[in-house]
Amino acid sequence: LDFKFANSNVVIEADGYAYHSSPEAFERDRARLNALRVRGFVVLQWTWKALMEHPDELVEQLRRLLRLAA
Repeated sequence: LDFKFANSNVVIEADGYAYHSSPEAFERDRARLNALRVRGFVVLQWTWKALMEHPDELVEQLRRLLRLAA
């Protein structure tokens, strides 16, 4: 996990293309995502590009999700 919020089932996976673009990474990422969901986590998947170009939008998404999860 890249980020997990205390007292919440919300987690963030921040994926950069450099480390998540191979066929092996594609398979590994889906298996990881499914394992997290089966364990009851709500997963936001953010790209590095989105983090750099639209951080305010992502933070607002996170705030909304944390309010729903509370």
